[in-house]
Amino acid sequence: MVVELLRFIRFYCCYFCTFQVFAEWNVESEHVQGLLAQLRLVLADSSEPVQSHYGALVIFQALGYPVVSEYLAPILHNYLPRLQTMISECPLSNPRLAQHLQEIRGVILVSTSPCRPFFLQD
Repeated sequence: MVVELLRFIRFYCCYFCTFQVFAEWNVESEHVQGLLAQLRLVLADSSEPVQSHYGALVIFQALGYPVVSEYLAPILHNYLPRLQTMISECPLSNPRLAQHLQEIRGVILVSTSPCRPFFLQD
């Protein structure tokens, strides 16, 4: 129960911070696009630690389907197999990492749910 509450708080902190930063700081569109492009590079770079991916994915999810389809969807064909490999090769001695990888997978599934039918087409 406590773990679920902590996950919930973590997710909504990322979500809320996204809107606070963009709304209150009055970030211009070109800067938002630059930030999203940088986040996409973090996800696409296999040398980046996986711990940095969760926040980036929540930002994409918070900004909605148009942002997900433009910035996240194009890299998923490379990212998802790499994530699945990390999940399957995660050592049993590191349950925290295994949980974190599953949380990342969950954010991707939720944020791409409107896109998923397109990914599944032949």
